[in-house]
Amino acid sequence: KERIQAEQESAEEFMKTAIELKNDLMRMIFRILASDCIRHADIIMTIVSAIEEERTIHVDRLGMKRLSMLLEKEEKAHLRSLDDVKHLLPSGLITILIELVEDDERKHSKILKKIMELMGEQEA
Repeated sequence: KERIQAEQESAEEFMKTAIELKNDLMRMIFRILASDCIRHADIIMTIVSAIEEERTIHVDRLGMKRLSMLLEKEEKAHLRSLDDVKHLLPSGLITILIELVEDDERKHSKILKKIMELMGEQEA
């Protein structure tokens, strides 16, 4: 629970900093950091709640077809990689933002693949 508080405090500080900044790119980076802290706090609260309530932790049935379709769409987005335009952009802040988007795309594919694995394990 201390971690949740720390994440929320960090989010507040990042947002305060973002508001003070004049540069739109810097402001976006600090807003992303604040958003990540809020998301981290939400994730931890959900985990703590599940553990405290001793709920059975299992994967909801989405259907492999739907998961496969979502994964395919996510990977098609990767094919339209930002690498082609990255070299045209000035380095620095823009590169940081492009890398944040690419990291999220990779993370989305990884999450969908892991969910599919868990669903396969439950069927066995």
